[in-house]
Amino acid sequence: MSNPKEIKTKEINKKGRKKEEEVSSKENKFDQSTILEEKSINLIPVMSREEVKEEKRKTRMNKASLVSLLILFGISIVIVGFSIISRIQLNYQKEKLFKHEEELTAFNQIIIENNQILERVALYNDVQKDRYPITKVINHIENILSKSAGSSLSQFAFSSSTGINFRGETRDLAELAKLWYLLANDPKLKEVNLKSFSKSTSSVSFTFEAAILLDEFIVEV
Repeated sequence: MSNPKEIKTKEINKKGRKKEEEVSSKENKFDQSTILEEKSINLIPVMSREEVKEEKRKTRMNKASLVSLLILFGISIVIVGFSIISRIQLNYQKEKLFKHEEELTAFNQIIIENNQILERVALYNDVQKDRYPITKVINHIENILSKSAGSSLSQFAFSSSTGINFRGETRDLAELAKLWYLLANDPKLKEVNLKSFSKSTSSVSFTFEAAILLDEFIVEV
């Protein structure tokens, strides 16, 4: 059996050892931290308040500049996009306008061609309206001359659109007078005038001028 005094003495010794160990461990930790602090040297100098304020101001300015650049970039994108869309719309409108111009040009060409056709038709009608065959007039004059014995036609010409003159021969002055009477009273002639005549031993030559009544010779279309 152990003595109670010995047991207390052992416990007191154990407690003393623990305290010594704790003290020694604290001293060791203190020594290590001191060694580490002595070994590590701070190379960055400590900033003053003014320098801290300046750094903050620079940071704010950099952020503001970045925001401004982003806004400008966004505006540039919008402008470029709007320009592209406007150019596409402009090209589309130009194509539509070009097509309309082509259609209008083709339509105008059709109108011009139709007008030319109508003008030609009207001109043809005008020509046909006042047109008469020359042979019909000549045949009519020869028919009148055949009613006078010995009369013949030697030359015929138009002096205007309705004026005529012709030359010929007849047997004598009596036949010339008869011929003049027939011409003057013909319903298809007017303004008959004996322009000249000359008598030879065997015949009488003459030149008449007159105007035809156009309605009597016009060809019906």
